[in-house]
Amino acid sequence: MMPPGWAFGAAWTLLYILMGLALAMILNARGARGRGTAILLFLLQLALNLAWSPLFFAYHKVLPAFGLIGAIFVLAAMTTVLFWRLRTVAGVLMLPYLAWLAFAATLNWQIHLLNPNADGLAPGAADTQISL
Repeated sequence: MMPPGWAFGAAWTLLYILMGLALAMILNARGARGRGTAILLFLLQLALNLAWSPLFFAYHKVLPAFGLIGAIFVLAAMTTVLFWRLRTVAGVLMLPYLAWLAFAATLNWQIHLLNPNADGLAPGAADTQISL
């Protein structure tokens, strides 16, 4: 079952606030062992997160998007563990994000199963989408 469209915007707004608070706690953990690695993993998973939407929505690459969300989940889980070790509350703040990623991966997989040829729906780069 697909949630209503507004739920996605509300969920991502809350998740980004929680993630930002978690990151702020880690940024303020100056001198803590593993802080640099935690920040690097956070930034890497965030970059992949930002790449997911165009891959899924613009290019209709549903199966590669599923693989990408799997990679995001693994990196976010590693980030959560490192955050937890540095500041327990920062790790706890990342848990809703992990839950949402699992939910999003499930939706992504279901969409793949229901639309096996979705990648053929996106127009080619040279296509103007103008019919004569």
